[in-house]
Amino acid sequence: EHLLPGVNGSVDDSERARYSRGMSYLDFLAWRSGEVLDAPDAVLFPDDHDQVLSILQTCSREGVVVVPVGGGTSVTGAITRDGSQAPAIAISTRQLNQILDVDVESGIAHVGSGVTGPQLESHLVDTGWTLGHFPQSWELASIGGFIAARSSGQSSSGYGRIEDMLLGARVATPVGTWDVGGFPAASSGPALRHLILGSEGTLGVVTSAQLRVRPRPTIREYAAAGVPG
Repeated sequence: EHLLPGVNGSVDDSERARYSRGMSYLDFLAWRSGEVLDAPDAVLFPDDHDQVLSILQTCSREGVVVVPVGGGTSVTGAITRDGSQAPAIAISTRQLNQILDVDVESGIAHVGSGVTGPQLESHLVDTGWTLGHFPQSWELASIGGFIAARSSGQSSSGYGRIEDMLLGARVATPVGTWDVGGFPAASSGPALRHLILGSEGTLGVVTSAQLRVRPRPTIREYAAAGVPG
Protein backbone atom coordinates (compact mmCIF):
# COMPACT_ATOMS: atom_id res chain seq x y z
CA GLU A 1 0.00 0.00 0.00
CA HIS A 2 2.85 2.39 0.72
CA LEU A 3 4.20 1.86 -2.81
CA LEU A 4 0.85 2.44 -4.54
CA PRO A 5 -1.29 4.75 -2.40
CA GLY A 6 -4.91 5.04 -3.49
CA VAL A 7 -4.91 1.92 -5.70
CA ASN A 8 -7.46 -0.72 -4.73
CA GLY A 9 -6.22 -4.29 -4.59
CA SER A 10 -6.83 -7.74 -3.16
CA VAL A 11 -4.73 -10.65 -1.90
CA ASP A 12 -7.79 -12.84 -1.32
CA ASP A 13 -7.17 -16.41 -2.52
CA SER A 14 -10.41 -16.63 -4.53
CA GLU A 15 -9.70 -13.31 -6.25
CA ARG A 16 -6.14 -14.31 -7.06
CA ALA A 17 -7.35 -17.66 -8.43
CA ARG A 18 -9.90 -15.92 -10.64
CA TYR A 19 -7.11 -13.96 -12.32
CA SER A 20 -4.77 -16.92 -12.72
CA ARG A 21 -6.22 -18.59 -15.82
CA GLY A 22 -8.16 -17.89 -18.99
CA MET A 23 -10.98 -19.87 -20.57
CA SER A 24 -9.27 -22.27 -22.97
CA TYR A 25 -10.05 -25.99 -22.99
CA LEU A 26 -6.78 -26.65 -21.15
CA ASP A 27 -7.66 -24.01 -18.57
CA PHE A 28 -11.01 -25.68 -17.86
CA LEU A 29 -9.34 -29.07 -17.59
CA ALA A 30 -6.90 -27.64 -15.06
CA TRP A 31 -9.77 -26.18 -13.03
CA ARG A 32 -11.64 -29.51 -12.96
CA SER A 33 -8.55 -31.56 -12.14
CA GLY A 34 -7.85 -29.55 -9.01
CA GLU A 35 -4.42 -28.64 -10.30
CA VAL A 36 -2.55 -26.24 -8.01
CA LEU A 37 -2.80 -22.72 -9.40
CA ASP A 38 0.24 -20.55 -9.92
CA ALA A 39 -1.76 -17.45 -9.02
CA PRO A 40 -0.56 -13.84 -8.94
CA ASP A 41 0.50 -12.57 -5.54
CA ALA A 42 -2.09 -9.79 -5.70
CA VAL A 43 -4.74 -8.31 -7.98
CA LEU A 44 -4.93 -4.53 -8.46
CA PHE A 45 -7.97 -2.56 -9.65
CA PRO A 46 -6.84 0.85 -10.96
CA ASP A 47 -9.48 3.53 -11.49
CA ASP A 48 -7.80 5.51 -14.26
CA HIS A 49 -4.87 5.79 -16.66
CA ASP A 50 -2.62 7.53 -14.15
CA GLN A 51 -3.02 4.72 -11.62
CA VAL A 52 -2.13 2.12 -14.27
CA LEU A 53 0.92 4.19 -15.15
CA SER A 54 1.96 4.38 -11.49
CA ILE A 55 1.57 0.60 -11.07
CA LEU A 56 3.71 -0.19 -14.11
CA GLN A 57 6.44 2.26 -13.16
CA THR A 58 6.56 0.97 -9.58
CA CYS A 59 6.57 -2.70 -10.61
CA SER A 60 9.29 -2.05 -13.19
CA ARG A 61 11.43 -0.40 -10.54
CA GLU A 62 10.80 -3.17 -7.97
CA GLY A 63 11.20 -6.12 -10.38
CA VAL A 64 7.58 -7.27 -10.17
CA VAL A 65 5.96 -9.12 -13.10
CA VAL A 66 2.71 -7.51 -14.32
CA VAL A 67 -0.08 -9.35 -16.15
CA PRO A 68 -2.95 -7.22 -17.55
CA VAL A 69 -6.35 -8.96 -17.43
CA GLY A 70 -9.60 -7.79 -19.02
CA GLY A 71 -12.57 -10.15 -19.12
CA GLY A 72 -10.35 -13.16 -18.45
CA THR A 73 -11.44 -15.01 -21.61
CA SER A 74 -7.92 -15.58 -22.96
CA VAL A 75 -7.38 -18.90 -24.74
CA THR A 76 -3.67 -18.38 -25.47
CA GLY A 77 -2.28 -18.82 -21.96
CA ALA A 78 -1.34 -15.15 -21.94
CA ILE A 79 -2.55 -14.58 -18.36
CA THR A 80 -1.04 -17.76 -16.92
CA ARG A 81 2.23 -17.46 -15.00
CA ASP A 82 5.19 -19.33 -16.48
CA GLY A 83 6.48 -20.85 -13.23
CA SER A 84 8.85 -17.99 -12.51
CA GLN A 85 9.57 -17.31 -8.85
CA ALA A 86 9.54 -13.56 -9.39
CA PRO A 87 6.71 -11.72 -7.59
CA ALA A 88 3.75 -11.07 -9.86
CA ILE A 89 0.58 -9.03 -9.80
CA ALA A 90 -2.44 -8.94 -12.09
CA ILE A 91 -3.87 -5.61 -13.24
CA SER A 92 -7.63 -5.81 -13.75
CA THR A 93 -9.12 -3.27 -16.14
CA ARG A 94 -12.68 -3.75 -14.87
CA GLN A 95 -12.75 -0.26 -13.27
CA LEU A 96 -11.76 1.36 -16.57
CA ASN A 97 -15.31 0.87 -17.81
CA GLN A 98 -16.49 4.36 -18.76
CA ILE A 99 -18.06 5.30 -22.08
CA LEU A 100 -16.11 8.54 -22.48
CA ASP A 101 -17.76 9.93 -25.61
CA VAL A 102 -19.73 8.98 -28.70
CA ASP A 103 -19.27 11.37 -31.62
CA VAL A 104 -22.45 10.81 -33.61
CA GLU A 105 -21.27 13.13 -36.40
CA SER A 106 -18.05 11.21 -37.08
CA GLY A 107 -19.15 7.77 -35.88
CA ILE A 108 -16.40 7.44 -33.27
CA ALA A 109 -16.79 6.01 -29.77
CA HIS A 110 -14.17 6.79 -27.12
CA VAL A 111 -14.30 4.16 -24.39
CA GLY A 112 -12.34 2.81 -21.45
CA SER A 113 -10.55 -0.48 -22.06
CA GLY A 114 -12.55 -2.28 -19.38
CA VAL A 115 -15.88 -1.76 -21.17
CA THR A 116 -17.33 -5.08 -22.32
CA GLY A 117 -19.02 -5.79 -25.64
CA PRO A 118 -22.55 -5.85 -24.13
CA GLN A 119 -21.94 -2.61 -22.19
CA LEU A 120 -20.86 -0.79 -25.33
CA GLU A 121 -23.68 -2.13 -27.49
CA SER A 122 -26.23 -1.29 -24.78
CA HIS A 123 -25.00 2.31 -24.77
CA LEU A 124 -24.81 2.60 -28.55
CA VAL A 125 -28.33 1.27 -29.13
CA ASP A 126 -29.80 4.55 -27.86
CA THR A 127 -27.69 6.56 -30.31
CA GLY A 128 -28.46 4.41 -33.36
CA TRP A 129 -24.93 3.00 -33.72
CA THR A 130 -23.22 -0.37 -33.31
CA LEU A 131 -19.62 -1.52 -33.11
CA GLY A 132 -20.59 -4.66 -35.01
CA HIS A 133 -17.95 -6.76 -33.27
CA PHE A 134 -19.22 -10.06 -31.87
CA PRO A 135 -16.41 -12.54 -31.18
CA GLN A 136 -17.13 -15.78 -29.34
CA SER A 137 -16.03 -14.14 -26.08
CA TRP A 138 -18.32 -11.12 -26.60
CA GLU A 139 -20.39 -11.41 -23.42
CA LEU A 140 -17.37 -11.22 -21.09
CA ALA A 141 -14.40 -9.87 -23.03
CA SER A 142 -13.35 -6.24 -22.77
CA ILE A 143 -12.50 -3.68 -25.44
CA GLY A 144 -8.88 -3.78 -24.28
CA GLY A 145 -8.95 -7.54 -24.66
CA PHE A 146 -10.35 -7.28 -28.19
CA ILE A 147 -7.41 -5.03 -29.09
CA ALA A 148 -4.73 -7.04 -27.28
CA ALA A 149 -5.92 -10.28 -28.88
CA ARG A 150 -6.58 -8.78 -32.35
CA SER A 151 -10.00 -10.36 -32.29
CA SER A 152 -12.47 -11.13 -35.02
CA GLY A 153 -16.08 -12.25 -34.80
CA GLN A 154 -19.07 -13.72 -36.56
CA SER A 155 -19.91 -10.39 -38.22
CA SER A 156 -16.37 -9.54 -39.28
CA SER A 157 -17.04 -10.31 -42.94
CA GLY A 158 -19.34 -7.28 -42.95
CA TYR A 159 -18.04 -4.92 -40.27
CA GLY A 160 -14.38 -5.91 -40.33
CA ARG A 161 -12.14 -7.12 -37.53
CA ILE A 162 -11.05 -5.08 -34.52
CA GLU A 163 -8.06 -3.66 -36.43
CA ASP A 164 -10.54 -2.14 -38.91
CA MET A 165 -12.38 -0.44 -36.04
CA LEU A 166 -9.48 0.83 -33.92
CA LEU A 167 -8.62 4.45 -34.67
CA GLY A 168 -6.46 5.20 -31.65
CA ALA A 169 -5.52 4.02 -28.17
CA ARG A 170 -3.93 5.33 -25.00
CA VAL A 171 -1.42 2.88 -23.55
CA ALA A 172 0.29 2.97 -20.16
CA THR A 173 3.88 1.67 -20.23
CA PRO A 174 6.67 1.50 -17.63
CA VAL A 175 8.35 4.50 -19.28
CA GLY A 176 5.28 6.69 -19.73
CA THR A 177 2.12 7.23 -21.76
CA TRP A 178 1.97 6.08 -25.37
CA ASP A 179 -0.79 7.55 -27.55
CA VAL A 180 -1.15 5.77 -30.88
CA GLY A 181 -3.37 6.79 -33.77
CA GLY A 182 -6.27 9.04 -32.88
CA PHE A 183 -7.07 10.21 -36.42
CA PRO A 184 -9.33 8.66 -39.10
CA ALA A 185 -6.64 8.07 -41.75
CA ALA A 186 -3.06 8.84 -42.72
CA SER A 187 -1.06 8.47 -45.92
CA SER A 188 2.48 8.51 -44.53
CA GLY A 189 4.55 6.65 -41.97
CA PRO A 190 3.85 3.37 -40.15
CA ALA A 191 0.53 2.84 -38.34
CA LEU A 192 1.80 2.38 -34.78
CA ARG A 193 -1.60 1.21 -33.59
CA HIS A 194 -0.82 -2.09 -35.31
CA LEU A 195 1.92 -2.67 -32.74
CA ILE A 196 -0.73 -2.66 -30.02
CA LEU A 197 -3.15 -4.87 -31.93
CA GLY A 198 -2.41 -8.47 -30.96
CA SER A 199 0.32 -7.49 -28.49
CA GLU A 200 -1.32 -9.51 -25.64
CA GLY A 201 -0.32 -6.87 -23.09
CA THR A 202 3.43 -7.26 -23.66
CA LEU A 203 4.03 -3.61 -24.64
CA GLY A 204 1.79 -1.93 -22.09
CA VAL A 205 -1.77 -1.71 -20.82
CA VAL A 206 -4.44 -0.21 -23.09
CA THR A 207 -6.51 2.12 -20.91
CA SER A 208 -8.82 3.68 -23.52
CA ALA A 209 -9.55 3.46 -27.21
CA GLN A 210 -11.24 5.30 -30.05
CA LEU A 211 -13.33 2.99 -32.20
CA ARG A 212 -15.13 3.47 -35.49
CA VAL A 213 -18.82 2.60 -35.09
CA ARG A 214 -21.47 2.02 -37.77
CA PRO A 215 -25.18 2.85 -38.09
CA ARG A 216 -27.26 0.13 -36.45
CA PRO A 217 -29.19 -1.90 -39.04
CA THR A 218 -32.98 -1.64 -38.92
CA ILE A 219 -33.38 -5.36 -39.70
CA ARG A 220 -31.25 -8.31 -38.68
CA GLU A 221 -31.74 -11.84 -39.96
CA TYR A 222 -29.84 -14.93 -38.86
CA ALA A 223 -30.06 -18.28 -40.57
CA ALA A 224 -28.54 -21.70 -39.97
CA ALA A 225 -28.33 -24.85 -42.05
CA GLY A 226 -28.44 -28.37 -40.69
CA VAL A 227 -26.62 -31.27 -42.36
CA PRO A 228 -28.09 -34.74 -41.79
CA GLY A 229 -25.67 -37.07 -39.98
